Amino acid sequence: FSTFMASETLYSAIQTIPIIDHHCHNLSPQPGEFQSCFSEASGDALRFANTTLACQRGCRDAAEILGCEPTIQAVEAQRRALGFEEVARRCLSAAGIGALLLDDGLRSKNMLATAAHARFGPKVRRVLRIETVAEDMLSTPPVSGGQWDLDRFEAAFLDYISAPPADVVAFKSVCCYRTGLDVDPEPPRAAAAEGL
Repeated sequence: FSTFMASETLYSAIQTIPIIDHHCHNLSPQPGEFQSCFSEASGDALRFANTTLACQRGCRDAAEILGCEPTIQAVEAQRRALGFEEVARRCLSAAGIGALLLDDGLRSKNMLATAAHARFGPKVRRVLRIETVAEDMLSTPPVSGGQWDLDRFEAAFLDYISAPPADVVAFKSVCCYRTGLDVDPEPPRAAAAEGL
């Protein structure tokens, strides 16, 4: 089996096997600047994103998918002309994505509902962010009335994640984003109750 044959086999597999994006977030139909895909900068600082290799390559690739000249101005104009739905459909198809596992815990009022992504072609399932479940639970009184305490919360939380909605295929936690990796998995019960 030659190196050439191995690379041809690998190339063929890459081109034909659908991709599963195992961690993505809900799309937003709100128009944004193309450069913001390549930088977390905003305002005047965003203009420097144009000079990065990632932005230049992204512009070239987007132009090919959208059918326009490979300039940021042309890509932006074509995105507006085609509209959100068509741009999303073209990009997901060109990427060969067969399934999206959406972490819908990153909330924005402009994001599409998880199920709405299926209209662009790929299968869609949810990655359930457990902190979002906890936040949602604590934002309303317990079903049985009264106030939340640690015992009631723990029981309700465990019930929910033991039988999650049917479209959930994985769980996710963002605790280390907020506190670093030194997380005590079993804090003293009194401290947990006070934190609640």
